Amino acid sequence: MSDDLSNVEVPDRVGLIHNWRCWAVVESPKGEVWLGSCNHAHLWVPREPNVASCPRSADACAVSPGPCGGCGIYAARTPEEALSYVTSKGCGEYTGAGWKYHDTFIGVLAQWGLVEEGSNATRSQFAYPSGLVVPSHQLDLAARLVDRYGMKILTTELSDEFYTLRDHPEQVKAGKVSVEFKEVMESTPEQETTKWTSKPAE
Repeated sequence: MSDDLSNVEVPDRVGLIHNWRCWAVVESPKGEVWLGSCNHAHLWVPREPNVASCPRSADACAVSPGPCGGCGIYAARTPEEALSYVTSKGCGEYTGAGWKYHDTFIGVLAQWGLVEEGSNATRSQFAYPSGLVVPSHQLDLAARLVDRYGMKILTTELSDEFYTLRDHPEQVKAGKVSVEFKEVMESTPEQETTKWTSKPAE
């Protein structure tokens, strides 16, 4: 039997997996609230799956995530990892006349299609936000996002502690985050993403 796996196709993920991601919450000049990626200025379109593409100008992967090893829609395996990403990257770097930055939220990302799984993160072909972990002082803003994106607000008694720790990166890097959101993760509904997962990868 040959050991050459270069021509083996990775099958699509059946159903959804849920992982963690951070989003910048911004408002357009028209008063529309958007979820934006934290590491580059990319707005997530409401009620449509986010589709990965390879950013390479030369030899770009035909389907993402691909063999270049860097493309795909990223999500962290734990909320602690996502929180570490927020503090190190510093969300909210959206500029433009009339645009307003509100806050940075951490939430659960549904992923499907082609999926590459690593020790700390996953990269997928398709993704959509399933829910947001919201501090108590931002419930009104979160409600606007829920109406627009059709997702769930994830609230626990530890939400405020979680966001307090967001502003203390030294505690995150030292692994001292004491928040456990396993039950929240398991209770996240599929909602908007259910109708998309049965579609074949394009």
